[in-house]
Amino acid sequence: MANTKLFKNQNLGVNLDFNELKDELITLFKSPNPFHIYMNSQNIKEKFSSILSALALKLKEWFKIESENEHTFIMTLYKQANYDKVWLEIIQNYLRDAKNFDVLNYIYFVKILNKDKQYLAKWLLKLYNKNSPEEIMKFLIKYNAKFSYNYLKNIFDTFHIGDMTFDINLREDFIEHFIEKIYLQLPVDKKDLFLDYFILRLDMYTSDFSDISKVISKIISSYTSDDKYATVSEIVTMSYFKDVKLCVDDLITRYGSIRSSFYIQINDVISVLNQSDRATFWKYIKKQMIDLYYKEVRNIFYESSSNSFLDKQTYSLLSWEIKILPSVSLEAEYIKEEYEQINDVKEIILELSDNLFSFFLLPIIYYTISEKLSLRKKDLYKMKYLLLFIFSNNYSEYKKIYMFFNQLEIFLNYDNKNRIFEKMQISFSLLLILALFLTISYFYFPIGVFVWVLVLALIKYIEVMHPNIFYKSKWNVGVKFFATVFLCISSYFWFTNFDKVKSDTIDLTKQVEILWTISSKEVLDNSYKYIMTNVLEFYKKK
Repeated sequence: MANTKLFKNQNLGVNLDFNELKDELITLFKSPNPFHIYMNSQNIKEKFSSILSALALKLKEWFKIESENEHTFIMTLYKQANYDKVWLEIIQNYLRDAKNFDVLNYIYFVKILNKDKQYLAKWLLKLYNKNSPEEIMKFLIKYNAKFSYNYLKNIFDTFHIGDMTFDINLREDFIEHFIEKIYLQLPVDKKDLFLDYFILRLDMYTSDFSDISKVISKIISSYTSDDKYATVSEIVTMSYFKDVKLCVDDLITRYGSIRSSFYIQINDVISVLNQSDRATFWKYIKKQMIDLYYKEVRNIFYESSSNSFLDKQTYSLLSWEIKILPSVSLEAEYIKEEYEQINDVKEIILELSDNLFSFFLLPIIYYTISEKLSLRKKDLYKMKYLLLFIFSNNYSEYKKIYMFFNQLEIFLNYDNKNRIFEKMQISFSLLLILALFLTISYFYFPIGVFVWVLVLALIKYIEVMHPNIFYKSKWNVGVKFFATVFLCISSYFWFTNFDKVKSDTIDLTKQVEILWTISSKEVLDNSYKYIMTNVLEFYKKK
């Protein structure tokens, strides 16, 4: 029976036939006639915007993983692809080194990935709580442990755990807190010896996707995302925390030379803060450690790995081959259907990028999508990540998909920066076409028609390049109206008095030719006199 959580996004109101729209768009893209593509550009923009909006709505639901074991479409894809192997490959150094800078999470990783160590920690807690040897033996037998009671008692006595006092609620479901508190109270010469009993053995990890997904969730929660990190950064830079931050930054800078004592020193520095402020500083510390020393970990976050262009080697670490299982159940059929819909979007992007006329189609589509698509930056990165690393079959597809989303983000302009030059680069071919049109118009249109066409084109250009400034609601509508009226009047006289228009155009061309023949030296030597003489001579000839 299908897991109902997998189907929770069935009522999203997404009724588009992705495959039908894909076929229709690709048929348009394959047209050898550029005029046909241009005439259908509005249809292309509307349909493509609808597909991306529908996919964005689905992604919002798919990525709502409220618990590590939640059986959503995204997690099902990860599991079928054995993506836990990819995750472990990327973060293995971070996991092992966590004992140097984050003992609490390190013990959590050990607890999840090497379960026998979790049982060892729980038995030590039972000894601390003075459970009887019989109760402990019963617990040992229940979990088929390889540890003996004497072995546990020896560890307990060697580190004098029974003499320690703790300021936390000792619970078995948070056993990592108990082990961390022991570690912090031990003498320096015994700390590493104690952690040797909790060595993380990734080679001993048996494949269990739910376990590795818990670890990834823990790292994600530790590595503060950009929007939340802005608040964390503001707090730690407050003047009240100036001295603490200076000490913390100094320790982070010297991490390479003080690995063995780094965690103790950090704890000593932030121990002067209250619990809430310590938690804030830990978020800051963990992010700094990843950014400075474990940058590869950022590749597991869609907003980081998909926001920078990766070389072929790094891309190969993040990509993998998805194998959709045969449709033997409602769940499998649903997964296959959703997979094909995302793949349809990928095929459209690739076909559009490969199209002979993409140079003028893409800027138009970017502009339209940026106007129609209501999509948060984080949701855009989810879509981008999915298509880049799950659905791209090779590095060539990765580059095309990356370029598409990178240019689309410029038009979406989430940070409200001045993107005029970036947009001009993307739209360079359109600017060339516009320049050619204006040149032809200048020579063959009467001056009135030319001026008002130029005014309307300028207004449209400002709308595209500066969509947020005040003119849109104040003078833009009025100028458009008058420009359109005068364009109509000029066009009327042009068509009703074509001979006069032709004569005026010839005179204008001759005048331009006279002015054009003036050399730069003559202009510099006798510019005003020369220009007046030639202009007067021109009118005498008339």
